Amino acid sequence: MVVTALLQNVATNAGVLVALVLVYAALSWPFEEADRQERARRINRRRLVCGLLFGLGAILTMNLPVTVVQGVIVDGKTVILSLAGAYLHPLGAGIALLVAGSYRWHLGGAGVVPGVAILVGVTLLGLVWGAQRKRLLRALGGPGSVYAGTLWLFSLGVACSALAVVLVLLLPAAIRLEVLQRVVLPVMLIFPPATLAFGWMFEGVLAYHARGRAINAMLREQARAAEVFLHARDGIVILDEDETFLDANPAFCAMTGFAREELLGRSLDVTRPTHFDPALKREVQRAIETKGHFEGNISRQRKNGEVFPCTVKMNVQRHADGRFKQCVVICTDQSEAKRYEEELKRVAHYDPLTGLPNRSQVLRELQAAMAREPGGVVAVVYADLDDFSQLNEQWGKAVGDQLICELGQHLKAGLLPHDTFGRVGGDEFVFVLPRPGDAPDVLRDIDQLANRLRQPVQALGHTAQLTASMGVTFYPQDSTDADTLLRHADLAMYSAKDLGKNQVQVFDPSRDARVQQRRATLLRIEQAMKVGELELFFQPKMRLSNGSLFGAEALLRWRHPERGLLAPGAFLDEITGTPFSEVLDRWVAECALRHVAQWREGGQVVAVSVNMAVPTLTAPGFIEFMEKLLLQFPQLPIYTLEIEILEYETMNDLALVAQTIERLFTLGVRVSIDDFGTGYSSLSYLQRLPAQFLKIDQSFVRDMLSSDTDRALVQAVIGLAQAFGREVVAEGVETHEHAAVLGAMGCDIVQGYGIARPMPAADLPAWVSGYRLPALVSA
Repeated sequence: MVVTALLQNVATNAGVLVALVLVYAALSWPFEEADRQERARRINRRRLVCGLLFGLGAILTMNLPVTVVQGVIVDGKTVILSLAGAYLHPLGAGIALLVAGSYRWHLGGAGVVPGVAILVGVTLLGLVWGAQRKRLLRALGGPGSVYAGTLWLFSLGVACSALAVVLVLLLPAAIRLEVLQRVVLPVMLIFPPATLAFGWMFEGVLAYHARGRAINAMLREQARAAEVFLHARDGIVILDEDETFLDANPAFCAMTGFAREELLGRSLDVTRPTHFDPALKREVQRAIETKGHFEGNISRQRKNGEVFPCTVKMNVQRHADGRFKQCVVICTDQSEAKRYEEELKRVAHYDPLTGLPNRSQVLRELQAAMAREPGGVVAVVYADLDDFSQLNEQWGKAVGDQLICELGQHLKAGLLPHDTFGRVGGDEFVFVLPRPGDAPDVLRDIDQLANRLRQPVQALGHTAQLTASMGVTFYPQDSTDADTLLRHADLAMYSAKDLGKNQVQVFDPSRDARVQQRRATLLRIEQAMKVGELELFFQPKMRLSNGSLFGAEALLRWRHPERGLLAPGAFLDEITGTPFSEVLDRWVAECALRHVAQWREGGQVVAVSVNMAVPTLTAPGFIEFMEKLLLQFPQLPIYTLEIEILEYETMNDLALVAQTIERLFTLGVRVSIDDFGTGYSSLSYLQRLPAQFLKIDQSFVRDMLSSDTDRALVQAVIGLAQAFGREVVAEGVETHEHAAVLGAMGCDIVQGYGIARPMPAADLPAWVSGYRLPALVSA
């Protein structure tokens, strides 16, 4: 009977511990609620329940003690509370301790104090062991090591046993020694193995939950992948090793027009164009085999036969042993992007009013015509409508614009398929006429064009009888580049104007001697640039409001070995309109920034402006050149560089110039309209051209003190600039009185001999340090 009771009590204590493990397993499964507040409330309730159940389990074991030897009884409360401290949240462990400790205190007896102290001590040891669990497991061999887990649990049992033995010393002296002698061996033999055995059950629960969380995470990841697959805007397909469709998402089906069922089991070839490049197919296969992925632009074909551009990303997925698993292909339809790109090209290369080619596109077509007519002639005709501005003033701009459009369509209808007809200015047109014959034959076609142009044109209820002055040049008789051909035709057109308008004039290439001389001069200037004879002088620009340096304009000088120091007027005219003009403009920009970087190293921060021809700005590759140039000087602040362009040059292709200015501003480069007031200077012009500065022509500034007209013009330009939010720079300021009047008008930035003459780059820092704006101007 005694043995039976002993076994029953041992089994009951073990059963209580097993039950607590099961409770812990049930209550410690993670919540999945999205509501964080509700989740927090449930977790706190769980901790409370766990603490109460562990405390009640400890009470139950106290009522079913195990008699080891006569006078020595043990129970599972110590193991329960040590494991509560190790595996429960501190709140739950504290509740378990409170419940069990209160009951033990209620039982009373001689051993009440050490009994409660033992409960408190083992709970605290469990908390310490639990808090340091990961660190101790790593120190003992790693969290996944059986050896490490065993040592950790066994060390907890030994520590709790030792603490229990020590706290026996709190018993009354009369029984302390006797009890100590009886409990040491049983406690040290029973508690560590019990802690180890039941602790491994808790470890099993943790491992089970970890596996469950991993499985749930994997399932969530697969669900998210499925969501992405189903709802992605890009087309996604999965292929086997033979490029057979295993699956296709709705976006790909919508993109190609095939139903999913029509694709499954079929080859990828069904979406390839009929004339798909075999070399490209081999390139894709080679990339897949060698790199495991491919990315590029490939045409695809819809079910209806339409071919569309597509960006494709292909990635091969393999099994752990390297075997092919599947190939995932992501397809992005580039049709809209392509249409947008074509629209941008149209805006950049075609006149927005008439839809005809603009100057840059005409030049491209002219170059192409020159290349494909080796045995014939290419006529370049520059036509300017006579007195069209009077019609604009009489009938209004709307009628004038409509007349231009109607005339454009009327003239275009009389051309051959290979002819080019473009609008290069307000009322200026260019014809490129490739012909297999010679110049006299083409002149007959040009006369027909002139007669067609003289026919009445109707627009918005008005009928106009127009005429035009035409200039013509012929290639290859005029053997030069496309841009120069256009300028030669333009010169001939002005000759027609001078001779009374409404006629055709042919450019005379007999001036070849002058052309050759000009070429020789160009070669000499190119040589001067290479050998270092060209250099930059700088003329300061000052702010009147505070007397500070606003910047400096870079001005080109040629230190000629025989003729001395030459100003730009002595040689720049020979460069204008030539390909070397672009080369020189780029050299000036780079040289100017190099000087600015040198000044900055010496402690002077100076912004600089450079003069550039508009064809340089609108030439292909200019923006890319500026990006690379600015990257060479990363230490320079934004807006260090300013580009000055002549007002009259911008009118040839206003839309392209405006687009270039906007792109330059995004790079941190500002643009100034030089000689403002000498050209078009209209409200529409200012509205369409987003330049940041207007530079009043020096001829108006120089005479403003003696000419009421110039003074009024300067005041008008300043007011116009302020209305459009542009800053004004006045050049030609020769006296302090000029500066004072300009400051009173609202012009804050001035430049001229009254401030300083252009000086070598080496002299500018000293001048900046020593210059003080006179008090008259500052006031």
